[in-house]
Amino acid sequence: MSDFAKMWADRRRQHLIKQSKYLQYVFNDHLILAFVFLAGALAFWYSNFLQTIKLPLAWAPYLISGILLATLSVGRLATLVVNADQVFLLPREAEMSQYLRRARWLSLILPGALLISVGVILTPFTLRATQLDLTQWWLVVLTLLIFKDLDLWRQYFACFTSWSSKRQRESVILIYCGATLSLLLSFGLTSWWGLLLAGVLWGGRIYFDRRSDLQTVAWYQLIAQENVRQVRLLRFYNLFVDVPEIGGHVVQRRWLDRLIQAWSQRQPGPYRYLFIRAFLRRTDYSNIWLRFVVIGVVLLALIQQPALLLIIALLFLYLTGYQLLPLVHHFDHNALAKLLPTVPAAQQQQFTSVLRPLLLIEWLAYSITILIHLGFARLPLALALIAGTLLFLYLFLKFYLPQRLSAGKKGKK
Repeated sequence: MSDFAKMWADRRRQHLIKQSKYLQYVFNDHLILAFVFLAGALAFWYSNFLQTIKLPLAWAPYLISGILLATLSVGRLATLVVNADQVFLLPREAEMSQYLRRARWLSLILPGALLISVGVILTPFTLRATQLDLTQWWLVVLTLLIFKDLDLWRQYFACFTSWSSKRQRESVILIYCGATLSLLLSFGLTSWWGLLLAGVLWGGRIYFDRRSDLQTVAWYQLIAQENVRQVRLLRFYNLFVDVPEIGGHVVQRRWLDRLIQAWSQRQPGPYRYLFIRAFLRRTDYSNIWLRFVVIGVVLLALIQQPALLLIIALLFLYLTGYQLLPLVHHFDHNALAKLLPTVPAAQQQQFTSVLRPLLLIEWLAYSITILIHLGFARLPLALALIAGTLLFLYLFLKFYLPQRLSAGKKGKK
C-alpha cells in the first residue's frame, strides 16, 4: 500500500469514527420516535394521494424532474485534507491524484444512496402519474447516478490549477443542462435516449481525464472547500448536541428589544430577563423551537386520522419542552450570574415562566391548524383534540417540568 493510500485509509477511519460519535446523538430515542411518526404520517398521506391518481398527470414529469435535480445537487467531494497538507505534501503533490480519486469514491456513497432512496419513494407515483414503466423509470435513476458521478469528477478536476474557474463554471452548466435534457428525453421520448446522453458525457469525462495535466494542486481552494464542508456537517450535528468545534451563534435582534423589555417589566426577575435574551439571541435555542412549530404545523395539516393528530401534537410539545431544558443551565458557568440575588428555586420558577408562553404559542399554532384542517364539520372533535393537548401541556408544566428541574439540580451537585 502506498503512502497516500495508507493516509487516505487512516483519515477515512478517523472521519467515520468522528461521524459515528455524533450520529449516536442525532439518532437518539426521541428523534427516532419522532421520525417513526413522521414517516408513518407521510406514508399514510402518500398512500391516500396515490389512490386518487387514475390517469397520467401532465405536471408529474416536471415535479419528478425537479425533485431529481434537487437531489442531484446534494453531495460534495469529501477530500478530508487539512491545513498542514499544503506544506508537508507539497513536495509530492503530483501524487495527490490517487488520494483524491479515493476521496471521490467515498463521496459517491451518500448521494448515490440518496438518489436510490428517492427513486424508491417516487416509484409508485411515477408509475401512476407518468407513461414510464418500471424498467424505464430505473433507467432514469441510473442516468441521474451517472450525472452525480460526473459532478464529483468535476469537483475532482477543480482540485487542480489546470482546471480554470471558467472551465469549472462551464462544466457545472454542462452537467446540469445535460441532466435536465436527459430527463426531458426520458419523459418525452424514451429513457434510453437520456441514458445515451449521460453515457456520451461520461465518455467525454474520460477524454478530459486523459488529456488534462493534473499535477499542481490548488491547495488554497481545496482546503477552503473542505473546511466549509466540515463546518456544515458540524452545524448540523450542533442542532442535536453541543459540538466543541462549533456552537450556536449569537444574533442581535434589535426589533425584539422592546418586546423583551415589555415582557420583563410585566414579570420582573433577573434570570427571567437573561433566559429571554438567551432564547431570542442564541440560534441553538430559538431554531429548535421554530423548527418544531413549523414541522408540527405542516404534519398536522397533512394528517387525517384524529388519533395520529393527537399523538403528533403531544409528541412535538413534549420534545420542544425537553429540547429547551438545557436553557436553564445556560448561565451556570457565568461567574457574574452567581452575583444575582436569586435562590435556585426562584431561578427555576423564572425559567418556567419563560418556557410556558413558548409552549403555549406552539400549542396555539397547533390548535389553529387543527381547527382549520378538520373544519366546522368536525368541530367537536377538533375542540376535543385541542383540549387534550392543553391538558397535556398543563401536566407537563405542573408536574414533569419541576421534577426534571429538581433532578437536574441534584445532578449538578
